Formats: sequence, C-alpha cells, structure tokens
Amino acid sequence: MKIVLYFLSPMPIIENVMSNNDTYTNQTRCLEKVELLKTKTAELYPELDMPHVPVSFNLRGRTAGMVRYKGAKIKDLRLNIDILNNPNHTDDFIAQTVPHEWAHVIQRVKFGHRDNYGQRIQPHGIEWKKIMRELGVEVKRCHSYEVTKARNVRTVDYQCQKCEKVMEFTLVRHNKCVRRGARYRHGAACGGELKRA
Repeated sequence: MKIVLYFLSPMPIIENVMSNNDTYTNQTRCLEKVELLKTKTAELYPELDMPHVPVSFNLRGRTAGMVRYKGAKIKDLRLNIDILNNPNHTDDFIAQTVPHEWAHVIQRVKFGHRDNYGQRIQPHGIEWKKIMRELGVEVKRCHSYEVTKARNVRTVDYQCQKCEKVMEFTLVRHNKCVRRGARYRHGAACGGELKRA
C-alpha cells in the first residue's frame, strides 16, 4: 500500500511511507518465516536442541540483519525495519535475509564458533553455505538493497604519497594522527604513507 501525503498543494510531500498496519504485517510475516525455518530446522537437524532466539526489529543503517552472541550463547536475531518496510525490498528481505540470519543461528548451535582444530569458524564459510543450500535458499553473502547510512560521519581526505590515491579518514582516525602522531600506510600492495590532502 502506497501512502502519499499532500499539504496544501498537489505536490506529494512524503512518498512510499508505510502505515503502522503495514509495519505490523511485515513484522508478522518475518516472525512467521522464522517459525517456518524453525520447523524446517527440526526436520533437517533432529539432533539439534535449538534455543529460543528473540527477534527484534531495531537494526538501522546498511546492515540488513545480524545475529548477536553473548559468550557461547545466542543473544538475539536483529532485523532492519527500514529495509523490511521498503516496498521494493520487503518480499526479498523475508525470502533471503531472514533465512540468511537463521542459517547463522543453526551454524552456531551445530558447529559452535571453533572447529576441531581450534580455528574460528568463518561466518560465511563452508558450514554456513551448506546450511543455506539445505534450507533451499540462494547462497548470497551480501544484500543489494538501496539503503542509507544510519548516521552521517564527517571525514577528512588523506592522500597516499606513493600512488596519490585519496582516501577518507573518519574524524576519530584523523584525530589520532593530529593528537597522537599516529601514521597510516596504504595497504600491503602500495605501502605509501598517507598524509592529509
């Protein structure tokens, strides 16, 4: 449903704003998808004792979803409400992002965070890819949704003295250079020192 607000003129002020009812419907669809994934997980992996995983819709910015951990336990599954409520992305978000994050939950329960050799299991490694295929979802690591930053970050331009490429430093990194004399180099390939442009 597309809502267009008019304010004393025929020009639309706000477009593609979803009503609270649509937001509730989208969140309900996500939670229903999680329940379907739980059922499918029980069928695929009957040996797993899946914990209760709270789902929240409080993620902002460019990240579509994430699973947070507290020690060895799963804290919650967070989803980006802004991407979910964008009418251009809602269906794909529910079909792709929700299973993507649920696969991380299965991965942590099934494999832990270290393999038999003590090496950290990669978040999008072979275990996760196998789980995605078994769930019947396209194995895709990153989304391609149109998103905006959660906040604007001021930057300062720095230039490589060797290859002359200009890079943006956040104010935190810039202040480390100015106040503490920190020095940065441009990657392993070039190695040139970065100076304020």
